[in-house]
Amino acid sequence: MDEPKEIDVEKAYQLLQKKTHLLLDVREMHEWLDGHASEAIHLPKSKLSNINNVELPDKDQPILTICAGGVRSLHVAELLIENGFKDVQSVSGGLRAWKAAKLPVDD
Repeated sequence: MDEPKEIDVEKAYQLLQKKTHLLLDVREMHEWLDGHASEAIHLPKSKLSNINNVELPDKDQPILTICAGGVRSLHVAELLIENGFKDVQSVSGGLRAWKAAKLPVDD
């Protein structure tokens, strides 16, 4: 099995601008409501406990995962890879790094 790769926020943002990748924010709802990357889709890690009951993109769709600091998103990336997703990367440093780089955030 492949290990998920980490990607820095600047490279992640560049990929999102090319519209080639989806950004999954895996934080919980209260965290999402406090602000999230503008391009993100909310899919809390807690909902992935039974991945078969969650609507996910096509397994060939490149995916970036993001959380608050980079730990949960790495776990979700591993889970997605285990379930057949081909191109999954975790955003290193999470939303804290995203905000520190002054990348777009929606409140």
